[in-house]
Amino acid sequence: MKIRHRQVPFVDDEIKELMKNRNRLHKFARLTGMPAKWEKYRALRDKVKLGINTSATALALLTEHGLPILNPPTATEIPEIDQFYFHSVSCSEISRVVMSFSSNKAPGFDKVSMAVIKDALPYNLPTLTQIVNCSLETGVFPTAWKKAEVIPLLKEGDYEIPNNNRPVSLLVAASKICERVVLKQLTEYMTKRKKFTKHRSGNRKLHSTETLNIFISDLILQSMDRREVTALLLLDLCKAFDSLDHFILLRKLSNIGISKPALFWFKSYLTGRCQSVHIASVLSDECEITRGVPQGSTLGPVLFNIYINDLPGVPKESNLESYMDDSKIYLAFSIRDAELAAMKLTEHIRRITAWCCLNSLLVNPEKTKLLILGFRDDIGLMFELRRTYRKRCFTLYRWIGPN
Repeated sequence: MKIRHRQVPFVDDEIKELMKNRNRLHKFARLTGMPAKWEKYRALRDKVKLGINTSATALALLTEHGLPILNPPTATEIPEIDQFYFHSVSCSEISRVVMSFSSNKAPGFDKVSMAVIKDALPYNLPTLTQIVNCSLETGVFPTAWKKAEVIPLLKEGDYEIPNNNRPVSLLVAASKICERVVLKQLTEYMTKRKKFTKHRSGNRKLHSTETLNIFISDLILQSMDRREVTALLLLDLCKAFDSLDHFILLRKLSNIGISKPALFWFKSYLTGRCQSVHIASVLSDECEITRGVPQGSTLGPVLFNIYINDLPGVPKESNLESYMDDSKIYLAFSIRDAELAAMKLTEHIRRITAWCCLNSLLVNPEKTKLLILGFRDDIGLMFELRRTYRKRCFTLYRWIGPN
């Protein structure tokens, strides 16, 4: 008789997979007695403990603050004929990809710039084509292309404060050629199959910050014509590109129709990476990267868009539009429904916060703002909404309301 233990809600599929690998390593280490195998087992055992403790803490926070526990989207069976597969590329296509890059970009750690590759293209084109095709066919991203040199670029304020800098990864130039080939094939598949949500702008043809601002402005003006007030909640995610969970991303890639061979390539692309930070003339030791996508990579933005592709469906009674990691929640209402609107906005924040917990992301409270837009006479009556909203808000993030 087999005893079934009761399910633990915070042990997800990722942790279960790690536990299987841990048990497998433990069995192999006991059989061989090799110190190296025992060291790998202990490292994976500690990783499993950390994952379980982190998941339990996240679930406790959700329960403590009364947030809804959202279930991941249910995967649907996609026929094999409709799945995404890589196809080989010709020398002429690789040549077009290489010539589309700018020649003045900084090189990676190997110091081979794109200008050098362009100059040597008549001689190395067949080799480059063979390497790219071999990578796509075998599902292996070359290890030599996974090393990045990170330089901090100042965004604002004091450069000695880490959060004031944006890390940019200088990648091997040859790796970008392979990434551009994958990007083209993946984008064509996503566009043809209409996999991207229509509420997303950025890295999408004919959709930019300008078109998104025009769209939101038009919605606000239409609401004003109806004598309604618009609440615009501007959301920002903390270190979004650096926080992506690889297991969740691979699961979402599978859900949109990425075939197993292609999924193996994306797993190889995401895992086993390392980076060094370069400041002035000092280069740090290498550090393993276990989360996120490289900032400065060609594939990074589209992978991030796939990761948050289901975010616009989280709010139930308002619209959410996104440009990369910046999102806007739009809700129009009449003056007499101000308190109901405040309750709806609060519920939307709770649902989005729960979604972020489920997807290993975090809302940035310092950059999240609430704007109340409408005619001046109507805005004067919104102070009551501001007080109501502050009273009902989720205290963990200390939403500050309009400034």
